[in-house]
Amino acid sequence: MILCYCKRGKQQTLATPSHIDIQNALFQPETWLRGIAGFSHDRVYIRDDIWDLLEGNVNYIWNEVRATASETILQFLLGYLAAPEVQEHLESIYLQYQSQVPSSKDNITPPLVSDGRFLFYVVQAFPFQLSDNPDLLKTLEKKLIAPDGRLKPWARVYWVMSNPFSRPKMGTLVSVCETLLALGNLSPSALKILENFERPNKLGKMDCFIQAVRIGDEDAALAYANQLIFAFEGQQKSNSDTESPERRVNISWPSSVLWRAIWHNMDCLVNLLTENDMHPDSVDNASSFFPSPLYMASRLGHHLVLKALINHGTKTDVLRTGRYCLLYTAAGNGHIDAIKALVDEDGSLLELQKLNKSLYIASVMGS
Repeated sequence: MILCYCKRGKQQTLATPSHIDIQNALFQPETWLRGIAGFSHDRVYIRDDIWDLLEGNVNYIWNEVRATASETILQFLLGYLAAPEVQEHLESIYLQYQSQVPSSKDNITPPLVSDGRFLFYVVQAFPFQLSDNPDLLKTLEKKLIAPDGRLKPWARVYWVMSNPFSRPKMGTLVSVCETLLALGNLSPSALKILENFERPNKLGKMDCFIQAVRIGDEDAALAYANQLIFAFEGQQKSNSDTESPERRVNISWPSSVLWRAIWHNMDCLVNLLTENDMHPDSVDNASSFFPSPLYMASRLGHHLVLKALINHGTKTDVLRTGRYCLLYTAAGNGHIDAIKALVDEDGSLLELQKLNKSLYIASVMGS
């Protein structure tokens, strides 16, 4: 506790501990450790009977605590995250991150990265511990579905530490339960428990599809996408619109799913979407680093995704910052399959000026 206070520094919101806090902090470690250690002449030593256990069958000790260890850890995390000072610290981290978003402008704001503090370990370990304790998870329904529960600060910081291409907008996550479903990397059994909670706004098929794309589950995303396409075609048929192409309404796919599908290298899903009304040159989520979906596929070397986009008419003359072509970024990152796919589609990429730049960056990067 004292070390925690000392590390906070002048810029932190928490006040310097009082004399009583310091005395309590000094007393607690001795109380906690007295079962395994002794204190004498300003030294701490392991008790003889504990040494006998450690030098003997260590597996025996683990077997004794195995049944309750995981649940005890989760109970500790729940108590820790509900502590007022921890919640205050989490809120300050979230607000500081949000203050950086405007400076990103059209670019994606990078996720928050742990600096090794225990607090960040707790934030990232919480979903795993929930998965490891399904019986206890079932008892947390009210806490997890509450819109403004005591775990909301945890949900916010977990969101800022998540992949920007996978996470939804923070405003759409109305509860901790929704955050866990969208970002939690939970076990199948834990996901099923959360999905059965009486959430205020259970997800429809489109929301389930978007969520499957966020977490990189291509099989589930394809299943939901096909259901949506089938339902849409059935509705069009019932409205007799199939015989009147000019009256046909396209499926309203969120453009973000194309970008996320490319990021996760979901070539089958990209092919299905572009075959069913998704524009391959969506610019709604473009940035200076990724000016088009095809540029992202070239940069990441996802050649099957790249081929799917090209087959559905995407533009191949896109430039980043008006200078760097698709061949340049593929060559600079050593993606030979992406280069082949690009050249097969657009021979103009082999023009001397473009080729020289691409060969130069490839040699510089050692690709």
